[in-house]
Order: sequence, then structure tokens, then C-alpha cells
Amino acid sequence: MTVDPAFAAVEEAFRENFASRGEAGAAVCVIADGRTVVDLAAGPGWYPDSLVNAFSVGKGLTAAVLGHAMEVAGVALDDPVTRWWPELDLGALGFADPDTGVAFGYVMAEMGPRWQNPRNRALLDALGSCL
Repeated sequence: MTVDPAFAAVEEAFRENFASRGEAGAAVCVIADGRTVVDLAAGPGWYPDSLVNAFSVGKGLTAAVLGHAMEVAGVALDDPVTRWWPELDLGALGFADPDTGVAFGYVMAEMGPRWQNPRNRALLDALGSCL
């Protein structure tokens, strides 16, 4: 287990997930500035090198990338995705009227419920307090 003292809040939230939020098994790894600052695993069958299904791991990364694009490039949640990615063929994705556009906010709303989970929210809040 690795926890940089500056990221102690993440470890606290991780442990609290087990103590009071019903977590049964989990792992979290945070790399900041090229170094591993948090690497935790707990629960039956959970180890730092455990293989897990990666069903929705892209959602968090997508949110981080969009947040960066909003800050650096001025992307807005109301912007149609095709404003920034004109090659995207919405018709091929099954949208009935691709000319109306699909806003980033709509795409991000489809990700929302995962991050409202109290265990995930606690870890994200703790990580945010460390950055």
C-alpha cells in the first residue's frame, strides 16, 4: 500500500467506504506528476494487481479530459460535440436528426449516475481536496 501524506484524505475516504458505506472490496490508484501517490486495495480477492472488468473506466477519464478542454480551449457544455469534432457521424450512431447536434452536456449527463454513488463521490471529493 502506498499513500503520500499529502493524499491522506483519499485513504481516509477509502477506509470510510468500508466502515460505513457498505464497500466489500475495492482498489484505487492515483498517479500525480508521474508518481504513484495512492495505491490501495482491500477486501476479499482485491490486490494491487487484481484484474477487474473495465466496463465504465473511460467515463472518469472523459470527464477529466472535458474539464481540461473547458478550461484550456473554452469548450462549453452547450456546445455541440461536432463543433469540436466535425468528422463525428451522428447519423451512424443512430441519432434520428444528426443535424440538430448533441451537446457535451447531454453526453456527460449519460455518465452522471456512476459518480453519484456515495463511495465514488467520497473518493473523488477526497482526491479533489488533495490537489
